[in-house]
Parts: sequence; C-alpha cells; structure tokens
Amino acid sequence: MANDAHPEQARISAICISPTAGAPMRAVGRVALIAGRGLAGDRYASDTGAYSKPGPGPVRHVTFIAEEGITKANKSLRLRGLEKFSALDTRRNLVVAGMPADDLNALVGREFSFGSGRFRGVELADPCVRPGRLLRRGGFEEAFDGLGGLRAEVLAGEELAVGDEFSPG
Repeated sequence: MANDAHPEQARISAICISPTAGAPMRAVGRVALIAGRGLAGDRYASDTGAYSKPGPGPVRHVTFIAEEGITKANKSLRLRGLEKFSALDTRRNLVVAGMPADDLNALVGREFSFGSGRFRGVELADPCVRPGRLLRRGGFEEAFDGLGGLRAEVLAGEELAVGDEFSPG
C-alpha cells in the first residue's frame, strides 16, 4: 500500500451490474455474491458477458476500479477536450473509494475482503475498446491505461453492499 494510504478507510462506493453483454450498467445498493461465479444479476455470473467464454480461461467474476483512477482518467480526458466516463460508463462492477489505483492494482495474486465478501485478485483489467464503442466516444483506452482496475475471483460471501470496508489478507 502507498505510504499515505489508509486501507482501513477503503470501502465500496458503488456497485454496478449489467444483465447481458452490452446492456447498460445499473447501480445497486447491495448484491448477492455467488462464490465461483460473480455478482447475482450480472452478465459474468450468468456467462452472458462480452468476454464470457465456455471452458477454461481467465476468471472474470467481478471487476474493481478505484474512484481515484476514474478521477485521474477524467482529468486527462478533459485536458484533451473529450467527454468524461462515469463509474457506470467504465463497465466495472465495484468502485472503491479511499484506495489509490496503484494499491488496488497491487492486489493481483492476493486475497482480500470487502464486508463479508472474500476475493482473490486475478489480473489487471486493462482498458479495452468496449466502453468507448458502446458509448460512441473516444479516449477510454488511453485515459484509463494503468487505471482500468482489477479482475477478481469471488471466493466466498453472501452479500456485498455500498459502504462495505476493505480488509487485507
């Protein structure tokens, strides 16, 4: 964690789900966790995401993104005269407040918790063309480079709610 980070203050600030590939994301206050699958009602838990693939492949149960990362990316976009992306626009599931993007990225290969949910960081969620294409606007890939978030596996838990706090290890 960064020297000025206070991981005990990190918390879920938004939960975003989409029922199928390309459908608009919607914010919810709480969501059921499905160990080994993802978030109830989300495209990846039901294998209907754009990047869902039958059989073995990368784990795509849930994606996290740092609020700080969204803010930094939007500053970059604004300087280039491009439209900003909201948390919903990023198409990431869980927005984390109080944790720098670098610290979220450092969770690759580590287990961690938010509330009762237990997760394992799998890989960085490098920005792709999909959010920009769906919204018909440019700049997403460049602005969110290094700030795209984290893909994680849902290991355990019953429910996740906005305000649930981070616990390392």
